[in-house]
Amino acid sequence: MKSKVVIILIFSIILTSCENQTKILPLNSPSQFESWVGIYDFFEFSYSPVGSDISMKYEITIYEENGNYYADMVIDGRMTMIQWKSVIQGDNQSISLILDSYSPESMLGLYEIGDVLVILKKKENEILTYWVELEPTLVENQESGKVYFIKQ
Repeated sequence: MKSKVVIILIFSIILTSCENQTKILPLNSPSQFESWVGIYDFFEFSYSPVGSDISMKYEITIYEENGNYYADMVIDGRMTMIQWKSVIQGDNQSISLILDSYSPESMLGLYEIGDVLVILKKKENEILTYWVELEPTLVENQESGKVYFIKQ
């Protein structure tokens, strides 16, 4: 009987020690996303001598609203205007932008609510882009893991 009490006591001490050392942050903990707040831009342009130039501006605005973090994204270009709101999931090193709703001003609804559109990851002083559902217009910009978006 004494040995069972001692084992339970030792086990309780170990668990308490582990709990004090490990702090798990909630999904949308402010400390995880504060460094992401801001505006991120990406431009692509292709000149064509026959008049079918491609010019696209991608803008992501990450912000806090009522304790949660969101991203508004606008894609504006020739014959294109898409605006949506995404929920942010991730941590201070990597975030996923998950489509939450389209703006009434959007011309197209290409993606489904709940789709992961893009993943952004910090690497040193750069932001790497991993295209998921969203892809840029120009083929040469469609490779994931490169720097496309720049924080303003």
